[in-house]
Amino acid sequence: GGAVARGIEMDTGSTGIVVPLSAIGEYTVAQNPPDYTPSYSSSGNSYTGQWVETVVTVIDANGNSFTTPTPILVFGVTYPAGSPEADGTSSGVSMMGVSTRFPGSDGFNPFLNHPNIVNGTFRSGYILSQEGVQFGYSEQDIASFKVYPTIVLPQTGTAPPTRTAQAQVTLTPLATSGLETYTETTPFLMDTGI
Repeated sequence: GGAVARGIEMDTGSTGIVVPLSAIGEYTVAQNPPDYTPSYSSSGNSYTGQWVETVVTVIDANGNSFTTPTPILVFGVTYPAGSPEADGTSSGVSMMGVSTRFPGSDGFNPFLNHPNIVNGTFRSGYILSQEGVQFGYSEQDIASFKVYPTIVLPQTGTAPPTRTAQAQVTLTPLATSGLETYTETTPFLMDTGI
């Protein structure tokens, strides 16, 4: 949107960019905004603001960048007057969620709006590793990955439907504890802030 570049935390457990509205340059208010407000289960933080549409430029640590070819949805957080964020003594939230767990949320995900994904040059997806983010991967690149089926959990409250894999967890107590082994199959969220 033409604003000053800012550091942002890449989050694999959420989808979409959440930054202070004042940090977004040019934007238009979203005409059909999503029916939910971003929140983070790990911290318990939730934010007040509005969904806007803006062109986004993502720059990596080496100065490589891409700009979304069209505006994408971004949540602009508004802070109350007198708060450290409103008076500029705190930079406020800076999250870039790159999860693909929400069906219908590709319009929020800056990585899925990479110009070469949008125009079909690259596959729709990316690989996150210790070396960084890889766009334009091949069958050979993903051959070493294990693929697990996903299911879509229905919408609950204001949270959108969620696409997730299942994980089985087994807790085995010490033999002398008198407790029984506990096994549960549950939705699994691969979530890391980078």
